[in-house]
Amino acid sequence: MSAVRVAFVSSHAGLGGSERYLERLMAGLGDQWFSSVVVLDEGDFVARLQRSGYEPRVLPTSAKLLSMLWSAWRLRRLIAETRPQLVHANGVKAALISVLATAGTRSAVLWLKHDLSWDGRLGRAIARRCRIVVGVSSAVIEPLGSPSVSRVVLTGVPVSRIDASTAREHALALAGDGASAVVCLVGRLHPMKGHREVLAILPRLLREIPGLRVAFAGPEDSATPGYRDELRKEAESGGVDASVRFLGYREDVSALLAGSDAVVVPSLPDDRGMGREGFGLVAVEAMAVGTPVVAYADGALPEVVGDCGLLVPAGDRSALAEALLRVLRDGPLREDLAQRGRERVAERYGEEAWVEAIQGAYREALTRAR
Repeated sequence: MSAVRVAFVSSHAGLGGSERYLERLMAGLGDQWFSSVVVLDEGDFVARLQRSGYEPRVLPTSAKLLSMLWSAWRLRRLIAETRPQLVHANGVKAALISVLATAGTRSAVLWLKHDLSWDGRLGRAIARRCRIVVGVSSAVIEPLGSPSVSRVVLTGVPVSRIDASTAREHALALAGDGASAVVCLVGRLHPMKGHREVLAILPRLLREIPGLRVAFAGPEDSATPGYRDELRKEAESGGVDASVRFLGYREDVSALLAGSDAVVVPSLPDDRGMGREGFGLVAVEAMAVGTPVVAYADGALPEVVGDCGLLVPAGDRSALAEALLRVLRDGPLREDLAQRGRERVAERYGEEAWVEAIQGAYREALTRAR
């Protein structure tokens, strides 16, 4: 079947999960599916797209009404000029701007929904204006109240060919001298990612496993300036700073995941209810390389991880510590979780099946648009 020319609109310009998703999807689709790419913010993702040979249009868009209307008008002009067959809105801000830009036209909009945010009346209104809403999990679709056309397409991850011993040496080297075990948390430096959950239980973990090191891998978030410094001070005041490593953004995340003893995903919502994992890409990437996952059972993580990790009640720090200690102490348990994780990824999270499912959603959107 013929390809569909798609205009991709990205809500953000960081290097988070939704941006990684879009980058990998465009690469998997190929040039024949590409019309243009628009980014609604300034940031590292723009430069990354440029290095990959794209020419992104940047339309900085704030939460203010005039800013959104201005961006929608500019996007409407771009769509009129380039005439894509479909607009892929990557995230809720992109979906809002896209439906405003295409109002009164026959242009089809597909909303790729990544997270559990703005799921009230605004989210349902946006969903009604889209031809199809594609969710990365059932959890992100459910709050919309069953939009007329919705699909769940599980995100695919690449099969990493990483030598286990080399990855282990790499992780221990990053952890520093004296490290005997490594637990990593991969995610941007934002309170919702749960770094403080790990710092709070680290004294207990170190009493049981003195050579443990915790690696925080991820870029700083422009929305929370100074958060890294806050975490450093909290680690110092808790007497655990010698056991914590701030690695920043890294291109070698797969090797770090593969070389760690466990990956922890203790994400928690903020006061507005935002921050729950809509998919949990890091958890799937960890399972793909055979590293056990310990996480809070919230958001999409129960459906994504299943019985291939240890999930504990959200916010229960004591249970989180117990689960990590079980994984770190019990070699057979680690091997069992690793095997189950690899099998689950092979069955559910293949890249080829993911791309083909998205292509099918594009074609269905066009059929309904007629």
